[in-house]
Amino acid sequence: MAKASNNFIQGRMNKDLDDRLLPSGEYRNAVNAQIRRSEGPNSGALENVLGNIRVSDLRTLTGANDVFAMGYCTDEINNRVFIFLTNNTGNTYSTSGKCFIVEYNATSQSSNILVKGKFLNFSTQFPITGVNILEDLLFWTDNRNQPRVINVGLASVNGLATYYTTEEQISVAKYNPYQPIELYRPASNIASSVTSYETSMYDVVSKYYPDGGSGFLNQNYSASASNTTTMKVLRANYQGDLMPGATVAYIKDGEFFTTSQTITLIAPVSGASTNVYWVVTLSAVAAAADEYTLDTTDEVIFNYNPYFEIDYNGDKDYLQDLFVRFAYRFKFEDGEYSIMSPFTQECFIPKQDGYFMYKVNEPDTTDPLIGDRDDSPILDITDEEDTYRSTVVEFMENKVNKIILRIPLPTTATSMYGSFKVEEIDILYKQSDQNTIYVVESLPLSRITGGYGRAEVNGATTASTTVQIDGISGSIKVGALVSGSDVVNNPTVVSFTNPSTLVLSIPQTLSNNSDLTFGDNNVFEYEYQSTKPYKLLPASETTRTYDKVPVRALAQEIISNRVVYGNFLDKHTPPASIDYNVVASPKSDFSLGIATTTNTNIIAAQTAAGASIAIATPTGSWTNGYIVTCPVVGAIPANTVIATNSGTSITLSAQTNNVAIPAGTVLTFTAPNSIRNTTSKIEYPNSSLKQNRNYQVGVVLSDKFGRQSTVILADGDNSVKFNNESFLGSTVYSDYIDSTINATTFPGESLKVLFNNPIPGGETGIYNGDVNSADYNPLGWYSYKIVVKQTQQEYYNVYLPGVMAAYPEDATKELGKTSHTVLFSDNINKVPRDLVEVGPEQKQFRSSVILHGRVQNLSSTNVWQNNEQYYPGAKPPIVSMIATDSEMFNGIPVSGYVGSNEFYNISSNPLIGRISTPSKQFGIPAAVTTATLANPPVDPAGTDADVQIVTLSIDPLYNTGVPSWALSIEPNQTVSGPGIVEGSKIETTTASGANIIIRLDRNPGTLTAGDTLTFSPTLPGPVDTPWLKMPQLAVMETDPVDSNLDIFWETTTAGLVSELNQAISGGTAEGVSFGFNPDNFDEEIKPGTAGSNDPNMCNTDFDIKDVFGNTIAYAETSPPQFQLVEVRDYQNNIVDSTNFFTSPAEPNAPFKLVRPGNGNVYNVEVQDTFYYSNQASVLQTYTFKFEINHSGQQTFITKQPIALINKTPVIHTQNPAGNPTYVPGAGVDGSGLPLGVFKTIQATNGAAFGVGITSNAWKDLTWSITVTKSGVDYGPAGTGDVFITQSQVNNYWNGNMSFTGGDTSSNMSDGTYVCVAKVEDAGGLTAQATGFNLIIDRTPCYTYKFTYTGSNSSFSANYTNCQGATANVALQANIPVNTGLGFETVCAADNQTSLTNNGFVKLALSSTDPANSCPGL
Repeated sequence: MAKASNNFIQGRMNKDLDDRLLPSGEYRNAVNAQIRRSEGPNSGALENVLGNIRVSDLRTLTGANDVFAMGYCTDEINNRVFIFLTNNTGNTYSTSGKCFIVEYNATSQSSNILVKGKFLNFSTQFPITGVNILEDLLFWTDNRNQPRVINVGLASVNGLATYYTTEEQISVAKYNPYQPIELYRPASNIASSVTSYETSMYDVVSKYYPDGGSGFLNQNYSASASNTTTMKVLRANYQGDLMPGATVAYIKDGEFFTTSQTITLIAPVSGASTNVYWVVTLSAVAAAADEYTLDTTDEVIFNYNPYFEIDYNGDKDYLQDLFVRFAYRFKFEDGEYSIMSPFTQECFIPKQDGYFMYKVNEPDTTDPLIGDRDDSPILDITDEEDTYRSTVVEFMENKVNKIILRIPLPTTATSMYGSFKVEEIDILYKQSDQNTIYVVESLPLSRITGGYGRAEVNGATTASTTVQIDGISGSIKVGALVSGSDVVNNPTVVSFTNPSTLVLSIPQTLSNNSDLTFGDNNVFEYEYQSTKPYKLLPASETTRTYDKVPVRALAQEIISNRVVYGNFLDKHTPPASIDYNVVASPKSDFSLGIATTTNTNIIAAQTAAGASIAIATPTGSWTNGYIVTCPVVGAIPANTVIATNSGTSITLSAQTNNVAIPAGTVLTFTAPNSIRNTTSKIEYPNSSLKQNRNYQVGVVLSDKFGRQSTVILADGDNSVKFNNESFLGSTVYSDYIDSTINATTFPGESLKVLFNNPIPGGETGIYNGDVNSADYNPLGWYSYKIVVKQTQQEYYNVYLPGVMAAYPEDATKELGKTSHTVLFSDNINKVPRDLVEVGPEQKQFRSSVILHGRVQNLSSTNVWQNNEQYYPGAKPPIVSMIATDSEMFNGIPVSGYVGSNEFYNISSNPLIGRISTPSKQFGIPAAVTTATLANPPVDPAGTDADVQIVTLSIDPLYNTGVPSWALSIEPNQTVSGPGIVEGSKIETTTASGANIIIRLDRNPGTLTAGDTLTFSPTLPGPVDTPWLKMPQLAVMETDPVDSNLDIFWETTTAGLVSELNQAISGGTAEGVSFGFNPDNFDEEIKPGTAGSNDPNMCNTDFDIKDVFGNTIAYAETSPPQFQLVEVRDYQNNIVDSTNFFTSPAEPNAPFKLVRPGNGNVYNVEVQDTFYYSNQASVLQTYTFKFEINHSGQQTFITKQPIALINKTPVIHTQNPAGNPTYVPGAGVDGSGLPLGVFKTIQATNGAAFGVGITSNAWKDLTWSITVTKSGVDYGPAGTGDVFITQSQVNNYWNGNMSFTGGDTSSNMSDGTYVCVAKVEDAGGLTAQATGFNLIIDRTPCYTYKFTYTGSNSSFSANYTNCQGATANVALQANIPVNTGLGFETVCAADNQTSLTNNGFVKLALSSTDPANSCPGL
C-alpha cells in the first residue's frame, strides 16, 4: 500500500496563506502536537504532546478549602515538586492562618504534607521569592519572615507533618545560647538544707588545707566513741603542718575517709623518741558505728580538704598558671552550630585563698629535749617576707583543678532534640592571654539526657525525709535536686540505698505513685578535670559573635553550594536608649530569690483570690509576682503568685483549693525567674571590680537567633536611690574603699544595674513565641546581656621592702610629702627610669610612674601589726627620681659613706626611688639616733676632739623605750650637727657615768652645750625591740595603661527581656519592712551593758525600710514612728515589754525596744535572765508585735516564733577534783564529804547568773552516772550499788555520787571503776564531767611527805609499811632545801604517828600533790 509521509522540517505554523499555497515543511494548525527535533529520519515529524491532568487535590490533602499556592520549587533530579500554601491574604499575622508545605512525587504519584502550622506565617501578599533545594535541604525566603530551611527527608519520615513545629526548628539562623555557664551549686554537705550553696570550682588534689598535713603512724591506732585517744605520728616524711584543733581524715585500702575527730592536744615527747614521733590526742568519734582502726601503712590527714578525691584523673598542675574561661555551643542535626554562649569569668581561686600566711616554728624553751613547742607549727611560712625579697607573690597561683560547669539548657534535657534538634554540646575553653578558642569535649545528647533519673513513690509519706520508691530509670545521685508534683522547698538527695530507700534533705508529704525527677533537668553538669582541650576552633568561628543570616531577604540563590541572599535587611533597629542606672558597691549576699514565712492564721479552704492572708515577716528576698507554695498537698494551685503585699500580709493571684492550710505552715516564695539572683559572692569568691576605674555599662539586646543590637546606653545621668545606694547614669567610677570599710571582711565590689522602666521593643518589638497570640513575634528582642567598657587595662602590683617616709637622716624633712623605697629585681621594670634623654655622666634619673598606695608598712615588728590597708588620697604619688643609694644621698661623695640600715640590702647600693606624696604620708619615718651635747669639746691631744653627749634618743616619732648607749653609738658612725665638720666619724667611745664620751676623727667648729648631734647609720638595736622597723612589706600599684580599643566587653549577666520587663513591672514590695534576727537570744543573755553577754537579742542592729528598701531616718512622731506594742508567749500570756521612749522607765519588763547610739537602728534588749525550761516550746517561745507609723500609714508587723536558744549545760567544780579514792568505813580522805559520798559535781543549765540578777541557772537539770568495772555497771541503771542525790546549792545543781546503803557494798571489790557522770538539760543537751575513776581501797596505802627546810633535826623512826611489815626511815640533820626533789616520801599504813611526830605529813589519797605516789600500791 502506498505510504505518504510529510515532515514539517521547517517546524513552523503558517496561517497567513491559503492551504493550497502552503509550502512544504510547514503546517496550518496543530492541537496537542509538537514537531520532533532530531538529526534522525524522524526529524520534523509531528508527534502528540501530553496534556495537563489533575494528579492531587491539595485542598483535600490539607483539609483547607481556602488555601492558595504562593510559591513552589521543582526538583528535577528527584522528579518532585514542593508547593507553599496558605489561606492568609492579609499583611499581618493571622491566628487562624493555615500554612502548609506540600511535596508531590511524580515518580510515585503521591503527595505528602511536610510542614504545617500557623507559625509558618505565610501570606499571599508575600509570595516565595527565592527557593532552592540543596542536598535534600529546602531553603526559601519570602521577604516577610526570616530565611528558613527544612530537611525534606526528615520532614517526610512519618507523613504526619509533626517533625517541624516551631520557628526555632526551621530558621536558617539557629537558636542562640544566651545564658552563661553557672559556677555555683548546692553545697556538697547538704544533709540539712538545700539553701546552702558553694562555688563549683574545687581543689580536689590537695589532701589538706594550709594548716594541715599528712603522714604515717609509729604504731597501730583505734578510734573510740566514748573516750579521747592518742596516736603516734611519725616525724619522718611527715608533710605539712600539725596544729591543735585540726580535723582528722585517713586513707585506708585506697579509699579516703573523713571523721568527726579533732586534735585536742599535741603532747611533748622526751628522750629518745623526741625526733621519732608526736603523740597526738584526738577527740572521740561521734558514734560507735564511726569507730575505725589504722595500721602503720595507712595515711592519716589533719585539717583535711573535704573535697579531696583520691581517684582524681585530671592534670593537677594544668590550670596552675592559667586564667581560663568556659562557654558552650550547640550542634544541630544538619551539622550546623549555634554561636557561642557568653564566657564565664576567669575560673581562678588563688592558693591559700589569696591570704598571706605567717607561721614560725618555735622550740620549747622549758625543755630542749621536747623539741618543738606544743602549739608551734612545724612549718616556717613567712609569705610577706618572701614577697618583698622576690618582688612576686609565689602563692598567687590557681588552686582550682576541678570545675563543675553547670550548663543551663533552653528546655529540659529530654526535650533538647525535639524542641531544637540539638545533637551535641561543645564545651569551649579560652585562656586569658590568647585569642584562640578550644573545644574541651563534644558531648552527645545521649550523655546529656543520661544524667537524670526518674522514679515513683511506693507508698504515701507524711512530713518524712525517708521515701520508698520503685519504677526507677536513669541515675539517682547524692546531692541531686528532687522535683515532682507533690515536692516542695527544693529538697536534694542525701542518700540512696538500692533498691528502694531514698533519704531527702527536707521532709516531704508525697502521695502514692507520684512521679519524682532527680537532677535539675534544665541544667547539665559537666565535670571538667583540668584536662587539655582536644581541638582548636578555626579563626572564622572565634570571631563569630552572631550568625550573618538576614532578618528577611527578597532574593535567594545557590552558588557553588553556598546559599546567597540579596536585597535583604541584616539587623533589627534597637531602641534609642534604655532607662537604667548603675552603681559600683560591695557584692550582694548570695540569693536565688527564695524566701520563707509562716501564715499566722489558718488559711481556709477555697480562700478567694485577693483575700488578705496574714504572714510572719519572711526571711530572704521577695516581692509581688513570686510563686507561692506550701507543704500541704493540693492546697495552693500551681503557679499561684503574690498579687499584693503589705509586708505582714499577702493576697494571692488564684483561689486556694478545697484544702485548708493550718496556721504556722511554712510558705515558700520563689522568684518566677532568675533576674534578681545575686550569685557572684559564692560563684566567683575571689573576683572583684577593680577600684580606681571608670566603667561604662551598656545593654545589648538579641533576638532568639543571635542577631544582636549595638550597645544601648542610658538616656540620662540622673541619680536614683534604691536600697540605700545611689545609682548613677551608665558611667560610674569605682573609687578606692575608705577607712569605713573593714578590709578583712570586704567581699569585693560588683556593678549593679537598676532598671527603672521596661525595655521598649521599638520597631522590632519584644519576643512573643505564642502562636495563638495576635502579637506573635518570633523575631522580637528575646534576650539581653550587660556589657562593660573599661579602657584602663594592664597595671602592676609593686611589692616593696617597706617605704620610708621623709629622709633617712631626717625623719621630719618633707614628712607627708616625700617617701623613699628600694627598687630591685622585677620592680626595676615595673617602675622604670626615663632613659630617653640622658647624658653619659647622669646618675640621677627622672621617672614619671604614678603609684597608688595599697598596703602601707608600719613601725611595729609584730607580724600581725607590721602593715595595714592604705587608703589613697585625692592626688596619687609619683616617682620623681631614681638613683642608687649613694648617688641619691651622698651627692658630694664622702669617704666611707654608709647608707641607712633601714633600706633593704643597703650594702649592695641598690636603686632608691624618691616618691612624691602630695596628698598624705605613705610609709614610716626612719629611726634616727640623736643625742644632746653635754659640754663643749675637749682637745687633749690638739688634733682630735672628745665630746661628751647625753640624753640619747632613737626614732623620736615613736615610743621605743629607753635606748642603750652600747647598742646605739659605736665607732665609724658618721656624726652631723651644728659645728660638726661634714664627714666626721667616731674614732672611740668611752663611758662617763650615765653618759658617753666620743672621740671624732677631726676637730669640730664651735659647739655649745645642748646642741643636738645625729649619728648614722642607726644601729639595729635590741633583738626583741629593734630600733629599725624596716624592711616590712608594702604594696603599691602602677597607674594602668589606657587601651586604644574602644570596645565593650561581655559579662556573665544575661537573661530574657520578657522576664526582666516582668520584674520591672512587678516592682518591689509595698509597705515598710524591717529585719529582725534574734540570733543572740540564748540562755547566756543577761541584762547589762554590751560585752561578752550582750543584752541585745539581735547580734546585728536592724533598721526600718521604705518601699524602695531605703532606711527610714528616725523621727519623733505621735504616735511613735516605731514601737514594740506587745509580747506574748505561746500560751498566749502577755509578757511585759517597754520602749526606749517610755517614761518613766519600766526596768522590770523582760523586753525593751532600744535605739543604740540614738541613731536610725534598733534592737530589743532583755532586762531579765532566761533559761530553757521543760516547757520552753510555750513559755520561752514568744510572738513580738511591732507598730510602724510612716507617711501617714500605720503598719503592724508580727515576728514569730521568737524562741529562746538552748545552750549546753556547764560543769563547774568537782570535789574532789581528781580521781577519788574511797576507803570503806572512812570515806574520801581530805575531801570533807560525808561517809558514803565519793564525788560531788556542780553544774548549771547554761543560763546566765551572777550578782543582782535572777538565778535560773540550776533549774531543770538531771544527773546520771555509770560506774563500770569488768563490764558491770554498778550505777543506777545497773546493779544499783551507786546512786545520785540531786539538789540546788546557790546557783548550782549538785550531783552527789553516793553508795547505796551509806557505804560500799560487798558487791564492789577493791579496784578502779570507770565513772561517766552526765548532766542533761530540758532541751536534751548534755555535758559530761571530765572522765574520772573511782578507786575503792579497803587497805589504803598513804604517802607521808617530809619537806626539806634546811633546819631539821636528825631522826630515825620505825613505821608499818603498806605490806604490814615494820620499816625504818632515818634522816640526817639540816638537809638543804634544794636537795633532790626537795622532799622525802615513804609509803605506809594509816595512823603512823611515828612519822607524823617527826615532821612527815600524811597526804590525802586523792591529793594532787606530785609527791602522792603511794595510793594503789
